[in-house]
Amino acid sequence: MKVARPDLTERCAGQYPPSTQPGNQKETVYRRVDSGDAEGHAQLQITEVRKLQPGDIYRLLPPDGDIHAVKTTSQSASVSIHILGNDTGCILRHQFIPESHSVKSFRSGYSNAPCKEEEEKEHAQVR
Repeated sequence: MKVARPDLTERCAGQYPPSTQPGNQKETVYRRVDSGDAEGHAQLQITEVRKLQPGDIYRLLPPDGDIHAVKTTSQSASVSIHILGNDTGCILRHQFIPESHSVKSFRSGYSNAPCKEEEEKEHAQVR
């Protein structure tokens, strides 16, 4: 199974005045340790846990660190900005559920243009 990966993901929590400052986040970074041959199964290992403060920036450069989870750790809201190096709206990506050792494919669909498969389907219907 080939895993589609973005070229670059960067997280940047913006700077805010103290009265509107968002909450903090915790990022857990994983590494896949199984072969990927079993459909729907993934064995992950935690490689790093980061405590993120407002203004922190980190980069996800595949293949290291691109399997991760981010959680707000305070009662106030947190803000993340993701800058992607490619269009992830049309590619198949993976959602990992570490607790159940499972993985499933998904397509985010966040794209400003039709995906290739959708264009091909539309052209086939016109003919």
